Amino acid sequence: MKRIAHRLVVMVLFICLTIVFSVSVSYAWFVRTEYTNPVIINTGSLIASATLCRETETGFVEVTNTGYEFKDIVPGHQFNFKISITNEGTVSGILKLMVGQITGDLEAADILSLVFVDPSSETDEATELKLSEILEDGNNSVLFSGYVLGPSETLDFEFSLRVENTSLDVYQGKQISISRYTIHLVQIGAPE
Repeated sequence: MKRIAHRLVVMVLFICLTIVFSVSVSYAWFVRTEYTNPVIINTGSLIASATLCRETETGFVEVTNTGYEFKDIVPGHQFNFKISITNEGTVSGILKLMVGQITGDLEAADILSLVFVDPSSETDEATELKLSEILEDGNNSVLFSGYVLGPSETLDFEFSLRVENTSLDVYQGKQISISRYTIHLVQIGAPE
């Protein structure tokens, strides 16, 4: 009798467990899972392109990779240039323009100046920066900074290279080269 009772208890437990498992399995058949659409994060881009042009009688002409050489300059000459800077990216940036890497007969830097109007300034007052000052500044000077250039916007920065009106023999036969203009475009809010 003990054996039959034991078998009966095991059978009842087995039936109960079968019912519990089948209810939980059938419950899982009716559970539905939903998913959201993906969240896509696109970062912006900040791409600067620049073109250096010199002024001719017919307008501005691009200075190619080989550069441009002025021959037989005399006191009082002035040469006009334009740097067109375009933000080809999708976010705004803060623009800074620097000039540097001046080489050659550096004593001629005393009679040569860059003349420009700072586009980030509220005034239209021209600034004159002697090449000798650029050399004193570690051969790398900021022409302007803080100009906000939006996406797809272009800034045409016009400036002149002016030869001082002096007639000292010490400057004849000299050659000086400005090898680099550096365009620095930093995303707004990013550390510089």
